Amino acid sequence: MKGVKNLFKKSNPDFFYSITNTIIILLVLNLLSNNLGYFDIKLMNLVSLFLILGFVIFNVPFKKILFAFKKDKVVKTVIGLIQVFISFLVMIFSNSQILWIASVALLIFGLDLLLQNIQIYRREMFLLGILSFVYCIFYMLVYTISYFWILIQQFSFIITKSIGLVLNKELIFGPTISGLWIIVIFIIFTKIQFFVSYKKDKKYLFLFLLNILSLFLVWTIYIIILGYQTFENKNEISNQLYILFILCIIVTIIFSIKHSIKKFNQDICRIKKIANKSIIKNGAFWALFFIILSSVTLVSFFGY
Repeated sequence: MKGVKNLFKKSNPDFFYSITNTIIILLVLNLLSNNLGYFDIKLMNLVSLFLILGFVIFNVPFKKILFAFKKDKVVKTVIGLIQVFISFLVMIFSNSQILWIASVALLIFGLDLLLQNIQIYRREMFLLGILSFVYCIFYMLVYTISYFWILIQQFSFIITKSIGLVLNKELIFGPTISGLWIIVIFIIFTKIQFFVSYKKDKKYLFLFLLNILSLFLVWTIYIIILGYQTFENKNEISNQLYILFILCIIVTIIFSIKHSIKKFNQDICRIKKIANKSIIKNGAFWALFFIILSSVTLVSFFGY
């Protein structure tokens, strides 16, 4: 409880922004992937578009952005605005889920650049940008390389069947109905939180492992709940996935609360300094970036 109280002190005014932004982006990634039920994907895109618009309005003080044009910060401001604008264009005019997810990463990095340019630092933006980028690559691999899809599908079959045997019920759910895709997104986010941490002490390693185990525990409980309910069709089962999402959000927030915000801010600053000095100037980084970009484009327009 002491950790929770400390987060709401005046020394941590960004806590509300951090939690809200994290929930919005995790929700958007799940909606764009159609992980929350059998809904029309265009409807999910429209809902995500409004959420992203709210995300931008929620974070951007437009008066300060306009004031930045009057100073010597025009270049970074323009670059950030272009990134945000392009991401909205992709969301509106593209029909590819991969490009939609990629546009989320582009928007977050552009928004982060805008905010930093006016001396506003959101500790979670860097994490959420990496999450969106990594998940985009994961999504592309799963839906273009059948081996990855089969592997995840079989894993879902094995786990749900095992739970069914314990309950003495016939349970064999794929990754969509079982909610495994939702769990994957939260696990990716948790791993990114851990790996960008500068000092991985035993306490934080324990919290990281506990968070992963908690996500799997929540997933198991959700499958058990499904096992004791009666559904007429798959649509009714999948429409319960929002429950799993809410439970995962609660687990993730508790884990984020347990980790020191002050320490985490310092970790992010170190990562960004390294990125600015070495990664951006590294030719291998840009080679990898354009390989991934070309792969996403080819898959989106010709193979998806």
